[in-house]
Amino acid sequence: MDIPQIKQTLQQLFFEDNQRLIFWYDPEGEFVDSLPELDDVALIRLDQEPALGIKIRIEREQTKQRFLLYSPAAQPEPETDWFLDCHYFSYSFKADRASIILDELGLKQQQLHDFLIHHKKFFASKEHLKQLQRWVHPDDGEAELIRKMLAVSVKADQPELNYLLLALFQQLAVRADLDEYPPGWNDLVKYELQDSFWSMISAHFGYSEESPSLRNLLIRLFVTDFTYHLNTELPIALKHLVLPALYSASVAVCLGQWRDSASSNGSYDVLSSRIAD
Repeated sequence: MDIPQIKQTLQQLFFEDNQRLIFWYDPEGEFVDSLPELDDVALIRLDQEPALGIKIRIEREQTKQRFLLYSPAAQPEPETDWFLDCHYFSYSFKADRASIILDELGLKQQQLHDFLIHHKKFFASKEHLKQLQRWVHPDDGEAELIRKMLAVSVKADQPELNYLLLALFQQLAVRADLDEYPPGWNDLVKYELQDSFWSMISAHFGYSEESPSLRNLLIRLFVTDFTYHLNTELPIALKHLVLPALYSASVAVCLGQWRDSASSNGSYDVLSSRIAD
């Protein structure tokens, strides 16, 4: 993030978002010699003035003045932070890639900062950001963002679990071997999203294996759906493949949606035939 970008962002925060106090902690001291000058905003260096004097100034003497409070160090721990109370009615600014992404996606939750850093490989792609912008809402948290990142990775039509599966299964249907993972799955692994995928699958369908796989998941889904629509006793040899009864309706909805989809029912026919064999 260069100085013009920083200046533009700070001006927006002060004069469009109506922030009065903005704290800027810069642990690496990257911008200590190039702090932007802003009209009608007073700059205070937290490392150069007594904390008590600063508090008196911003809380008692100049209550209408806008302040940019900069420190070339990390934010202190709560028990030693003189400005702990001020953080409840101020804005914390960060001039790094994760903060830029938060702004680009319009996300409000600053606690997502570390999450974005952890997934920096995914967010390094401008195409990923462009696609996410269609789906992201300002109040999204980690769970919502993960689901949408998964949808982008597998090129799903919508950021919903059933659409994620349809995208993966369509890709799997053209592979010669059900054990051969499709391109969309390889992207999930590349961006370290596979564990999040299996967690969603477990929560939605009750599928949990020590070594989960798309092939095994397919078998379990088809057998569970078969059981759901069967009007007689299931053969004993198949019973161990049925997913927990609590999730059978979710399975039926997912496979029903797949069968009824004009764009993907061809892959259903191909894979159901293979699973039947």
